[in-house]
Order: sequence, then C-alpha cells, then structure tokens
Amino acid sequence: MKQISLVRNVTSLTFTAAMSFVEFLALDSDYSDLIRRRLDEVHLTGDQQLRLSLYPDILRFLVLLSVDDPDTVAVLPLLVRMAEASPRINLQILTDDDDLTLLDGLLEEVDLSGNLDEIDLPLLCILDEEWALQETWGPRPEQADVKLQAWLDDHPLYDTLSDDESDAGQTAYAALLDELTHTMRVWYNSGLNKECVDEILGLLEEIRSDDESDEDEDNDDE
Repeated sequence: MKQISLVRNVTSLTFTAAMSFVEFLALDSDYSDLIRRRLDEVHLTGDQQLRLSLYPDILRFLVLLSVDDPDTVAVLPLLVRMAEASPRINLQILTDDDDLTLLDGLLEEVDLSGNLDEIDLPLLCILDEEWALQETWGPRPEQADVKLQAWLDDHPLYDTLSDDESDAGQTAYAALLDELTHTMRVWYNSGLNKECVDEILGLLEEIRSDDESDEDEDNDDE
C-alpha cells in the first residue's frame, strides 16, 4: 500500500461534486453490466453487517478509481455494499478522467494533473462528518497483493503490453486484462471479499478508537 503524505482538510464541495454509484454506472453500459454482476457476487457476513450498522460516526467514502481496472471491478462493489449496510456511510466516486484539482487540498506532494501514476488506484479516502480526512486505503487487501504478484510473474508481458500502442499489442493487452479481471473475481469470491471488508472495518475501528482516546484526553485536561 503506497504511503501518501496527507493534509486533513477537504471541503464539502469536493465530495458533493463527485459521482454517486448510480451516476458512475451510467458512464458506460458494458462496464456497468460487469460491475453489476460483480455486485451480485458480494455478500457481507452477518458480523460485518452488524459492525457496519452499529458504527456510531458519520463517515464519507470518497473513492478515486480508474474505470476498467481489474482492482476497481473487485473492490468498488465491496465498498458499495459496506455503504449500503451502514446508515452513516455515504459513498461518492471520482475517476482518473475527472477534474482532480478537487483533490488538491487532500493529497499533499502529489501532482494529480501530471503524476497520477504515483497513486495506486482505487484509493479510498475516509472523511469524517466535518470533511476532515481520517485515513486512506487501497488499492487492495494485503492478501491480494501476494496473489497479484504471482499472477504478474506468470504473465510478464502484461506490463509491457500496457504501453504497446499497436493494434496487435492493444488486442493482446485487452485479452490479458480480461483474464486478470476474471481471475481477481475468483480470488475475491474465494475468500478475499471477506478479507477486504474486514481489513477496512479494522481501519474504521482504529479511527473510532483514536477518536475515543482524543475525547478521553480532552476530558482529562478539563
């Protein structure tokens, strides 16, 4: 997971200018069908639903992603299901084709207009009720990193073909992209769905624990 220097202020305009999940699905009908199929594959456990439903704080999930990315197909539906399970989580989406100057106050030392490749997408930015950035997560759970690296080792042409602009190169790359997307769906449906949600839930609970510690310190000071 790439470490990014962060500042803690972001205006409500940044969030409200982003897309809802429904608006995101309206961008591309073929891709939307794939995302909907993936969404049908995602089922939170009873424990996960309970933890999300009882989470006491209002949070905003701002997701920066790349359309057609296998990680987006795998992870975005999980984030959507988490937001659906919690009455206090709202989710909005920005793509790497959007005007990312909206995020200038959110990600420090990263030129989003010119160096987006420095950020691993999808990137989940978790904001609190007052629009302050609490934490980031992405692009995938730790267990998925191991599986992905093994797949890339077995398919060394994947990265090379991604930069090949010839018709033959792009055709070959598209085939590998489809294969990776299908393979990642298998990984997630074979255990990584739960791993991913649990990892993010752990992060949310850390945020909550830090808030409670801060409240205790304030009370002690009084």
